[in-house]
Amino acid sequence: MKGLAELLADRNWTLFGADSRPIAERPPSLGRLGLRHLDETTAVKLPAVDMVLYSAAISPEHPLRQQATARNIPQWSYPDIVAALSRQSVTTCIAGTHGKTTTTALTSWILQQAKQRHSLLCGGEIVGSSRNGHSSDLSGREAPLIVESCEYRRHFHQQSPATIVMTGIEWDHIDCYPDAAAVTDAFLQFCRRLPPGGTLIVNADCPLAREVSRTAARELDLRRITFGTHEEADLQLITQRDLAWSAQFEVAVRPENFAMFDNMALPSASNPRTFTLPLPGRHNVHNGLAAIAAALVEGVELDTIDSAMSRFPGVKRRLERHDLLPGVTWIDDYAHHPTAVAAVLRTIRHQFPRRPLRVYFEPHQESRTSAFLHEFAVALSAADEVSVLPVYRAREIGSPPAVDAAARLVFTLRQMGRQADLLPSLDHAAQRLETVSRPGDVVATLGAGAIEWIPHEFSRRLPRHYAS
Repeated sequence: MKGLAELLADRNWTLFGADSRPIAERPPSLGRLGLRHLDETTAVKLPAVDMVLYSAAISPEHPLRQQATARNIPQWSYPDIVAALSRQSVTTCIAGTHGKTTTTALTSWILQQAKQRHSLLCGGEIVGSSRNGHSSDLSGREAPLIVESCEYRRHFHQQSPATIVMTGIEWDHIDCYPDAAAVTDAFLQFCRRLPPGGTLIVNADCPLAREVSRTAARELDLRRITFGTHEEADLQLITQRDLAWSAQFEVAVRPENFAMFDNMALPSASNPRTFTLPLPGRHNVHNGLAAIAAALVEGVELDTIDSAMSRFPGVKRRLERHDLLPGVTWIDDYAHHPTAVAAVLRTIRHQFPRRPLRVYFEPHQESRTSAFLHEFAVALSAADEVSVLPVYRAREIGSPPAVDAAARLVFTLRQMGRQADLLPSLDHAAQRLETVSRPGDVVATLGAGAIEWIPHEFSRRLPRHYAS
């Protein structure tokens, strides 16, 4: 919703916003863009507005939505308004179970450095910009739109893509997909929203994504571009080397799908091109390959892509490093699926192989935690010590209690011989993190819920400690 507000503010919309978070935790960037906050702690009257936009977390019983209903004011969900924006613009939809936020942000960053006008809707905030949405176009009809497209409840089926980037397919969102086959079918139906001759960029190292893309390409005569280590990939990863908090990798490009660069010598397997990405890990290299492919489709030349990628500042809560405790390396990440947790911890271990690793993990949704209990335990076992918080229920309501699945996860970790315990609250986690951490430790806070509060709270403490 923050990215949407930023995009609409750039298009000169007058915006009001209601947010249940305390004022001190609200993004200050929205105030600078002219958004006026409505205080939910009092009985607030809905101003005279043309429409109400709401997230999936806001039910029809919310007082402001009830006022809108009583006054016959149109109400649009987030998926509704994103669908409308995509119909107005030539849209690149970046989808997939993992990596879509970083890929979306990196693609937008490359286009910005190439001076290509576009609009952006991203689920994460680009570091240093305070923004995850923008628009370089007032009409909404000229600048292409780069949008992060989520498969939750098949919301991406409302969008109108000209290009789809598919980072990979795995079973997730257990509350609306009963199995991997249902998720795979949702992605296939999404690909079928491409127009004949549209472009489909896909991770060739993911078997499900590869098969879905082949089916869609046959049906619609799509231009299919693949990336990865697979021998048939159009952007083939030749080698990768992790450096100090960055990755260096070599890429070969098959010319068949990049006719727009007939006058440019593309790197080959015998003469690959080296790129540097200021983010470590194999998963981020795959995100980089996807962004390179998307930028090439937009006509950006390799020299520009290379230069832009090497200066990418990263995305908040995606392997984001904090200097908040003396001598402690603190890494905060949104990882909330076992595959993502494993990738993050594997990357951290590779960067700091001989340092103690303490993980604070807030599971996201009881359904996901229960379905992947063993997988989460295996992923978290890469840490020396794991502290598990109660499950962040998100959209789930009712029983069982939020601590049940978290307690089962702790029990499973202990059965595997790992040091693990259950913490009752974020306050307890913050207290332990501050009192137990020692210089030389690596601390990772992981989860998609409220755990982001912990580094935020520590960053607020620092100015108070040094104010005098």
